Amino acid sequence: MKRLLAVLLFVFLSLVHAQTSRPQAQLSGRTLQGVVNGITQWSVNYPIELGDLHEPIQAGDSIYLPLGSVLDRLSVQTGVVEKRWYFPAEISQLERTESGLLVMVDHGQGIRENFTIQNDKIQERVVYPPRREVLGELEKRARVGLGKNPMKELSLSVTQQLEARVKQDPLNPFLWIFLSQQQLLNRDNASARQNLGEAMRAEVPFFVSVRMAVLLDSMGAPEYADQALTQAKMNWAELGHDPAIPVSAEAWQAYGNALWYSRYLLREGRVERAGVWFKFLREISPRFEGYASTYEQYAGWLEDQGRTGEAIGWRNVERELGENSVFSLGENALLTIRDVARFTVFTLIACYLMVWLTLHLRYLGLQYQELQPYGGLLSGFRNPLMRVRHVIFSYATFSEKLVVLTLFLLCIMALGVWGWADRAQQATQNAALNMGTYGGVWFYSQLDSVSTATSQESSFLRGVAVQLDGDQNRALELYQQAPDVAGALNNQGVMMEVRGDEKAASNLYREALTVDPNLVAAAYNLQLSPSSFETTFQSIYHSGPRLAFPTEIERLRAVSPDLGAEMNHFLRNPWTYLMALPTGWNVYVQALWVTWLLGSTLLTVLLFMVPRPRSARQEIRPWMFRVITVLLPGSGLIDEVWGLLLLIPFVVFCLILGFNHWGYTFPYLYRDINLNLMFALLAGVYAVNVIALVFEEFAFYRRIRRRRDRRKTEVS
Repeated sequence: MKRLLAVLLFVFLSLVHAQTSRPQAQLSGRTLQGVVNGITQWSVNYPIELGDLHEPIQAGDSIYLPLGSVLDRLSVQTGVVEKRWYFPAEISQLERTESGLLVMVDHGQGIRENFTIQNDKIQERVVYPPRREVLGELEKRARVGLGKNPMKELSLSVTQQLEARVKQDPLNPFLWIFLSQQQLLNRDNASARQNLGEAMRAEVPFFVSVRMAVLLDSMGAPEYADQALTQAKMNWAELGHDPAIPVSAEAWQAYGNALWYSRYLLREGRVERAGVWFKFLREISPRFEGYASTYEQYAGWLEDQGRTGEAIGWRNVERELGENSVFSLGENALLTIRDVARFTVFTLIACYLMVWLTLHLRYLGLQYQELQPYGGLLSGFRNPLMRVRHVIFSYATFSEKLVVLTLFLLCIMALGVWGWADRAQQATQNAALNMGTYGGVWFYSQLDSVSTATSQESSFLRGVAVQLDGDQNRALELYQQAPDVAGALNNQGVMMEVRGDEKAASNLYREALTVDPNLVAAAYNLQLSPSSFETTFQSIYHSGPRLAFPTEIERLRAVSPDLGAEMNHFLRNPWTYLMALPTGWNVYVQALWVTWLLGSTLLTVLLFMVPRPRSARQEIRPWMFRVITVLLPGSGLIDEVWGLLLLIPFVVFCLILGFNHWGYTFPYLYRDINLNLMFALLAGVYAVNVIALVFEEFAFYRRIRRRRDRRKTEVS
């Protein structure tokens, strides 16, 4: 009995000692400490540059400390980081639950998102919005306090700091990379390679891997850079990113800057390494911003090196992507439409001004004679109705009036297209639609701010996002609201296949192909072996059926009304629509030209109902009118087909030459112009105009002679 009591007493004392010897986490200012009986066993300092610190949570032998968008788990015994989780925004609150941890993040603007950690894993899908200041926190943590750039300068103090830091935070790969670079600068290659191996063992999201690859490539370790890119591709696919979804240059800047670095390599002439990076982008994100010019530049270099086959392959990539764009206009389709509309507006306004000048020079003498008995050209104060009756436009022939009205109506239509293209461009370029994936709380909030459209394409887009987030029932509801969208039918088939109903899935895939025979996802799921970026990515990084993602046209329809609806809105309220045009002018100037345009159009319509004065029926061609018709081709022939066929090309050539002289360009309409060709075309227009005017003068004199002969006959 005494022996048993002694054993129990020993166990009890051991437990008490173990409890009292376990450090307790304490946050004192910017320092996290492990304290036992008032004695600090270890401490970690967090510089103020890293942001606010939250109170840590201690659970058994672990300490959980949120810092920015990262949650660290540290050993309570040593203070060494044992595990790290990455979240899409700054952690605002951390709580213990019965099954794990509840992490609340704040995206700003009232957007919050909750995550739970169980068994060392985040249970919900994580979507990382492209915010550089959030996604670059790990590298910032590694750099802060070093004082010098560890990638460029060898420093003993920096090396010592890094050696101390990697012991406390072995899960930060940037610390290992910086330490390796310092060792390379010190010609300690063996230690450097060993530490690079440690860096590659860190489990990090794709954007960290991409940034690691940039640093590794720049320090002359391409094999490790390639390994980091492989890890990035795997995590990219795991998180639901897909090559069917575009990625903006701004997003890639936040996601490790792969796009900038690949272009940098090409500029520096390191084309072989640039090829590795371009292939990386082509595999996971071929629709990056500026892909057309980048692929063309790289293909041109390959062609110069005699690698024609590879160059053709890259140009085929560009061509394939361009075929699926709006109106098959390529990457910048909406910007091209906008520039065409803007240039058309300038052309039509210039045409109108030339016609207005020509009509005044032709009929001003007649108008003066008619108004002389009523007080001349200023008779509007005494006889306003008579003055309105004799405005210059009333002297014009029906054909001339029709041309003027046509110019106004076409100008208004072009302004409508301009407004639609600009708004559609802004909507489709929203960050939420250009980050390589859909879903997450931040995505939905951004989508709601862009558009509240209820089109079938909008339901399809939201359905894809919801399905990626894992809510299959809600996704099915949204897909059923898009019965005419092939992608929605395909994705319903994916749901059926996952549930084991392969027959229903096959029927849905076939129905999707019936709606859109070019739908790659449905063809892939039916094992028809289509070839595209999507299928290559799917076969390498995913198993099972392939989801269909919205095409560029479907994304446009999802967030922007189609052109017909936009024109309907314009016709209902033209003033509001035109005042919202992004001309860059202040509101007063905008109001002035909108008033002029709408007022002139209305006046033109009204003057169609005013009969032409009797005196205007006699045909006249004053000498000033003749001069201006020579100087402005087509302006004297607007009552015939020749007129507009000469006037519009003349105005187009003059505008191109003028804008080129003033340095104003339409980059998505034309880039380089051949001045010699422009002047040759302009000369051709003048030549045709002179010939037409000669024929017109002969015809005019024949008509005058005929009238004179008729009068003589009547008199005799």
